[in-house]
Amino acid sequence: MVGETTTNSAILQSRLTAGEKDEAGDVPGRAGVARFEYADNGQFRDSSLTPWIEARPDSDFVVKAKITGLRPGTKYFYRLVHGPDRRDVSKGPTRSFSTNPGAGSSARSSFVVVTGMNYAFFQKGRMGDGRGAYGGADKHLGYPALASILKLQPDFFVGTGDNVYYDHFKKFSATDAPSMRKKWHEQFVQPRFVDIFAQVPAYWEKDDHDHRYNDCDTTGDRLPASQLGIEIFREQVPVVDPGDPKALTYRTHRISKDLQIWLLEGRDYRSANDSPDGPQKTIWGQAQRDWLKRTLLESDATFKIVISPTPMVGPDSNGKTDNHTNIGGFRHEGRGFFNWAKEQGFLNKGLHFVCGDRHWQYHGIDPSGFEEFSCGALIDANAVMGIKPGAKNSTDPEGLIRQPYLSPEPSGGFLNVTVDPASAHAPATLRFKFFDEKGTLQYEVARKGKDGDGSPQSSYTFPPVNELPVQEGLPDPFLKPDGTRVASPDEWPQQRRYLRAMLDHYLYGSIPPRPTTFGLERVMSQPAFDGTAVNERYAVTLERNGKKLVFHFEYFKPVASKRYPVIVKNCHTLFDMNKNLPGHRKKDLEADLRAAKEAVERGYLFGKFNREQVAQDHHGGKRTKQGVLALYPEYDWAIIAAWAWAHGIVFDALDRLELADMDKLVVTGHSRGGKTALCAGIIDERVAITAPNSSGGGGTASQRYFEEGKETKTPDGSLTHQTLETALQGVPNWWNARLFQFVGKADRMPFDAHTMKALIAPRALVNPHGRQDYWANPYGTELTYRAADKVFGFLGAEGQQGIHWRDGGHAQGDEDYAALLDFVDWKFFGKKPGRSFSTLQYPDAELPIHWDTPTARER
Repeated sequence: MVGETTTNSAILQSRLTAGEKDEAGDVPGRAGVARFEYADNGQFRDSSLTPWIEARPDSDFVVKAKITGLRPGTKYFYRLVHGPDRRDVSKGPTRSFSTNPGAGSSARSSFVVVTGMNYAFFQKGRMGDGRGAYGGADKHLGYPALASILKLQPDFFVGTGDNVYYDHFKKFSATDAPSMRKKWHEQFVQPRFVDIFAQVPAYWEKDDHDHRYNDCDTTGDRLPASQLGIEIFREQVPVVDPGDPKALTYRTHRISKDLQIWLLEGRDYRSANDSPDGPQKTIWGQAQRDWLKRTLLESDATFKIVISPTPMVGPDSNGKTDNHTNIGGFRHEGRGFFNWAKEQGFLNKGLHFVCGDRHWQYHGIDPSGFEEFSCGALIDANAVMGIKPGAKNSTDPEGLIRQPYLSPEPSGGFLNVTVDPASAHAPATLRFKFFDEKGTLQYEVARKGKDGDGSPQSSYTFPPVNELPVQEGLPDPFLKPDGTRVASPDEWPQQRRYLRAMLDHYLYGSIPPRPTTFGLERVMSQPAFDGTAVNERYAVTLERNGKKLVFHFEYFKPVASKRYPVIVKNCHTLFDMNKNLPGHRKKDLEADLRAAKEAVERGYLFGKFNREQVAQDHHGGKRTKQGVLALYPEYDWAIIAAWAWAHGIVFDALDRLELADMDKLVVTGHSRGGKTALCAGIIDERVAITAPNSSGGGGTASQRYFEEGKETKTPDGSLTHQTLETALQGVPNWWNARLFQFVGKADRMPFDAHTMKALIAPRALVNPHGRQDYWANPYGTELTYRAADKVFGFLGAEGQQGIHWRDGGHAQGDEDYAALLDFVDWKFFGKKPGRSFSTLQYPDAELPIHWDTPTARER
């Protein structure tokens, strides 16, 4: 079987057995060696092999290996190579699984959720006398619901706990490792389990019956012991990395752009069930609860599904204290979490809850507004009649919970959850479907994706490059996805979302939300500029998915401790003049220091962060998931977007330090750093002024229009401008791979630099540039400045966009910084500048557009 599939990894598992069942009905294991062979084709061409694994009695002869380096959204094939020793091996049957598509993919998703797989009841009925047991002729194949599930071809299977029952029947209760393992053996040997796990990966949780016994916690002397239950669960299913004994059993997985799931641990950290309810009583434990909140806040998935082994809404019976719904149980923690989630706006962010444990299917709506779907027991023999809101014997005697669906009779089955991506005509759609064990649909409800403000979700699909029409001139930024045009400024926020989605798709890739928590440590502090300023450096630590990244930022500020207007530049170095830099780099750094001194004198905090520590730039190198990209492998962003994203973290850090006036934030950078600054201004609307300097293609320059006869000589002696072709040859890791499908087809691009500038409006944008910086395309920069100005004017933001020319080539020098500071002084403090920010270098150039600002009639 396969477990814990991600975009680039999976855990493969098997068990070496001796063949038939023994006299006790168990499946004995067999010592030997094994390894897994896997490939992206059923013929195992160019296959990979895991290291050899020894099948030993102390691990129940289970062999498992985590494989990495897989591709998102890809089907893989695997088989077990096994034998008594490495010289005498055979190959097992071929199995398959698919990796998750990841946050950059709008793929459809389908999964099933189950609980209550009571083998004893299925075989002999609830009382052990055969009454209520399954009586079909196919009983030898195992649970019928598994065959029904397989017909749906889900992407993955979730077992929420009660996957086996150690305490049923009582006289056969499992209390030690051999008897506990036998429960798993008799379960997984069923042919229908073999069939489904041959092609469907799984995620596993445990609950009471597959931890110890009914409604257990970690206390008490009754066997099996809690620690043994924890160990056997981790041994019998592929839930944690076998190479990491400290791996946690609570985790989250990003399945696609629209779907993220959370899998919780409900037994290992809980307080005693019979302890008084209150702030200290917990199922999750403080660390898991904090993790759940943090990761929910960090998620930008359209739909967020928290899968809990036990119910949070219910209602349940009032005679127990085992879960978040129970009176006297863990209600304080459950209510507190719902209140927090509501305060954070998750009712409008696609948060839903799925639970196991209960032996009936229901759809319940908590008074807070959050919805829960109980999957019900998998088999008829383990199903019971459910509880309605308002019942005296329930946890909701006042009838505050709404219950759109409750199983009308005791019936086994499962929950199927599907997510359909947005289309040109509809938002992404989440569907919950209850099936009985025969696969008959019992109930279905759909929920539409929403934007964070609760409005219907913006739904956009973008065609392959070959299907895009040829554009005459610069594309129309007012053209909506339905073919009509923006008619009033009120429609611009929605149009901006559309254009931003277009850029993410074709240029930047999918970008994760900034983390809500990160480490921040001051590593240097000293006086500067003859005591008129303070120079400090901080280390930022990001941790995610077991990986860590540290990058540094540094700033100069006036001596007083207060909030300042902030200018942050992304760069390949900080302000360290002691480094052995080449001449032009040293010259750039000296200019940065002079700019910092001038900025401090004008009352600003001027900082830089080392973008190379965020994600290392490799000229001509292949695109790799390194740096911060490795922390978010499910996103298909590239280096420019990652650097831009880091600007926001620096602002968050300065806000935490109470040094940033968050209404007066400025981003800047030069060349590739200018492309980064423009991207930062687009993705972070807190930025008040965006100031890309000589940023070229992918920044403020057109990808279509260049000044004839002003090409730049490249290292190989050829003459060219910075184009898509040169980017593909030299820096393919800067951009999402889809951008390079436009090579030779730039006239099909549905956007250009004016589109990107328009996304800054009505905030301010200034673009310093060298007149002779032909590599960065001054001609194309000015054309897109003029085109974007039509959007600024349409939004009533005349004068919010500026351009500044100076003599010279490719640099960010003293005059560029002076222009930047003058523009910022003007916009923040109304100081009239002594220079023009609207003088054109090419005033007679024809503006290549075939559209205009929407007229009053159109409005």
